[in-house]
Amino acid sequence: MSLISINVDGLLQHRLNRKRAKVYGRLRNTCLHIHVELDPNENFQYTLTLESPPGTLQYICSRCGMITTEEGVKRIERDLRYKFENNFVPMMEHYLKCTEKIGKLAKKLNELGGPPD
Repeated sequence: MSLISINVDGLLQHRLNRKRAKVYGRLRNTCLHIHVELDPNENFQYTLTLESPPGTLQYICSRCGMITTEEGVKRIERDLRYKFENNFVPMMEHYLKCTEKIGKLAKKLNELGGPPD
């Protein structure tokens, strides 16, 4: 007679890690890496959420954790400037939808135990 041993705890942990990685990937793909605010003159201003830690050449998004290089930051900034100058209203609607979706994904990721290891 053969005995089959199944590690249920390991299988559940593996499934949870895969789900966390999937939600984290969706969060990173949804993030626009910008923060939009209204200045005192009633104009909208956007700032990139990409910051470079001291002593590194890479930039990290403070909202989603994406890591990029200086060329990536320049590309993102150029694309955003073009989109905001040419399609301001649709871009603001897209920004608001993405911000709402990021909030939901962040809440879901928190319920799953945070970012994957």
